[in-house]
Amino acid sequence: MDAVEAANIEHFVFSTLPSAKQLSNGTLSVPHFETKAAMENYSRSKDTPTTYVHAAFHFENFLSFFPPMKLEDGTYGFGFPQGNTPLAALAIADLGGIVNAIFSNPSVYIGKLKGAVAEDLEPAKYAEIITRVLGKTIHYNHISREFFASLGFPGAEDLATQFTCNRLHILERKADLKSSHEMYPEIKGFEQWLTENKAAFAPFFQEQLTSKV
Repeated sequence: MDAVEAANIEHFVFSTLPSAKQLSNGTLSVPHFETKAAMENYSRSKDTPTTYVHAAFHFENFLSFFPPMKLEDGTYGFGFPQGNTPLAALAIADLGGIVNAIFSNPSVYIGKLKGAVAEDLEPAKYAEIITRVLGKTIHYNHISREFFASLGFPGAEDLATQFTCNRLHILERKADLKSSHEMYPEIKGFEQWLTENKAAFAPFFQEQLTSKV
């Protein structure tokens, strides 16, 4: 932030996140949340004209961290410690549309915090949409924080705590959803994004077909 201030720019858009510690009164901590929240707090002590953006979960995570996984009964599923709390999300590309709207209206957005959200749906609803669009039966399974953290991949514990924080302390983001659609009317909902990216999911199902040969 010091480098940004030294550059004397006219308008800085800063992607940050809320503090899980603050949201949970100190019971939860998510390192990348805390780091970004601390950077936001520091930035607010400076004079650089800044807008802060809290981006939601990315639709693309269903292609990377949480792809459809084959279950024993031949259906597919994904899971994380979100429970039934709505999970705010958007396509990565549409974050650019939000930022463009901010840069186009500096007098409106400087000093403000804006959430970037295209959908705010319960995880089971995402599974329902995937089932309908891809023609495969997809289930959402709530996974406990403890079990998810024990999976052992890099960042498993942080992600487990992140979803737990969402489940307990970020119960909905309907205001951010409304604002994002007003700022960028072309923002894609999950079904539209999924329909446009069906081919990217094919390898997950092709693997099942290959394994049967």
